[in-house]
Amino acid sequence: MKDVTSSTMDKSHQELSEFSKTSLIYNEKIIQGNDKIKLLQDFNLCKGSKIYGNNLSPGEQILTEGGELISYVKKDMRVYTNRIPTNTLISKSVLRSSHNIEENHIRIHIPLLQIEYRNQIVTNEFTEVIEEALKRSDQISVHETLQNIFEKYGEYIVQNIDIGGALTVKSSLDDDLSISPVIEILKAQVYWVYDDVISGKVNVFDRIPFNDHFILKDAHNNDKRILYGYELKSWMEEYYENKNGYIISYNKVIPAYNLLKDEIKKNVKNALKSSNEST
Repeated sequence: MKDVTSSTMDKSHQELSEFSKTSLIYNEKIIQGNDKIKLLQDFNLCKGSKIYGNNLSPGEQILTEGGELISYVKKDMRVYTNRIPTNTLISKSVLRSSHNIEENHIRIHIPLLQIEYRNQIVTNEFTEVIEEALKRSDQISVHETLQNIFEKYGEYIVQNIDIGGALTVKSSLDDDLSISPVIEILKAQVYWVYDDVISGKVNVFDRIPFNDHFILKDAHNNDKRILYGYELKSWMEEYYENKNGYIISYNKVIPAYNLLKDEIKKNVKNALKSSNEST
């Protein structure tokens, strides 16, 4: 299954660059016309989403292109500990599939843009298949049909994302007491490199290798391992200067049925709840 973050950004480099320039002046920009359609398609914002490992993968189309697409420029680097993009969604999942989560001690985010899809409109097709499922004669049949629908279309709708670059940092150390001080050193090295990229200051630590206890890899390309400060600098420049990015964070994700009419939404929630309570 194709990971949603694995879609290449070759077609969107120019748009990201232009959006960044205008957003520096206006901060918020409404995206319209072909640019809007392109971003909706590139980031699958009209499709439902399914949990796939540490990320989300696209299902079938659930939304029309009639909502409002907003972009905000972002430039701040962020370092997270124990952040998994889909962590908060897994416990809420109604699907039967198991989710193999690969823990990371740190994720380093280089955000370029935040994109928000507002006032989303559900397609008639999705509404109709949900309504047909609710007409089933018994609760078990309704629940199984709903699960099949969510497995096909996706059980979540993404409303707000960050575009940029992300590093996953994995440790060979086993206990938190050993990891904690080494993480602080690694964070300091990362911020030194960040300051070098943003301010142009010379970083005397460029040629010092990162601690052997950690493996730094591009979240988009697991084959790309970063060993030195100058390699991390080149990686950061790829996003800050070349505006090359992919989805690094799902800031707001809601259940797909939340956008349905109130009565349908209520019936879906009751059907899922009743089935879960009976098992």
